[in-house]
Amino acid sequence: MTVEEFHLPTSLDIVNQAKSGELGHPLKSAEQTDWYVQLDHIDVFIADRETLEALAKTAPSTRCHDWLQGIIDTRSMFAAVTGVQF
Repeated sequence: MTVEEFHLPTSLDIVNQAKSGELGHPLKSAEQTDWYVQLDHIDVFIADRETLEALAKTAPSTRCHDWLQGIIDTRSMFAAVTGVQF
């Protein structure tokens, strides 16, 4: 058994993947799923934390989860800076 070495992609790797269309938008793979329909019915920039966290837990892929988690993290940061509860 061999152990795969883990490495993060370089910025050049990411640019090349984007140019080739290999990555695409993180939600592209979720289109036509019930999860995507639920996501489409809310505004992720005003939805409450519980709704977003529930959607993140049920995301159909790691990329979808990471996309939504990025929004949750950004909103948490804004809440910390502004004092507006999230």
